[in-house]
Amino acid sequence: MSLTERISKELVAAMKSGDKVALEAIRAAKTAFLLAKSEKGQQELTADEEFKVIQKLVKQRRESAQIYAEND
Repeated sequence: MSLTERISKELVAAMKSGDKVALEAIRAAKTAFLLAKSEKGQQELTADEEFKVIQKLVKQRRESAQIYAEND
């Protein structure tokens, strides 16, 4: 099962459970995957491309948290 498929299943599970934090994070990942697909003009991303998208999201979140901590 690809990461994209797993994200889709987790999205449904988060919606059913009402976990708003998980839902927000999963939606962000799904959106990032869709943007990456459209940029490359592909139907599916490779496992490496999916991993790079997740790494980019993690880096963005860490930088945002660091900026927030510095300004607090």
